[in-house]
Amino acid sequence: MLLKGNEEFSLNIPPHIYVALGAVTAALIAGYFSFVGLISAKEGKVSEFRQSWIDAFRSELSEYVSTMRALATLLESAIEASKRRRYRNGELVAQDELTDEERELFVREHKDYFSKITSNFHSIELRVNPKEEAEGEKYHLFMKHLRAAHGNREKGHALCEP
Repeated sequence: MLLKGNEEFSLNIPPHIYVALGAVTAALIAGYFSFVGLISAKEGKVSEFRQSWIDAFRSELSEYVSTMRALATLLESAIEASKRRRYRNGELVAQDELTDEERELFVREHKDYFSKITSNFHSIELRVNPKEEAEGEKYHLFMKHLRAAHGNREKGHALCEP
């Protein structure tokens, strides 16, 4: 009952309306918390995907670098062995390179390394988005260094293409 001046004014609201208003209010509150939970779960999932991407990228990059280092060590050994062979044959050891035959043999013997390096290189290249504006400059610098290490196909691989 409401009082208006000296008169008593009464709103006759049936009790089942209060029940309906309570149910609607409870549904709105539950919907709000459900929505907040959904957004939170989505952000958590995006975070998981980003971490998974970073882990895979690191793994591919470390595999690439370690394979390149192993191949470089094998190449240094092959060059040293080539120098020793040429010296023993009485030839001048003036170059720090392999002969064409030695290079072809080296590539055949270590083709699994070259295959793995190429595969890792292209996986890394495909994993990075060059159109990310914030990271675009870093991407191009990173890929420039990676391509220089891998070798530019236009110039020809020193070892990959006998």
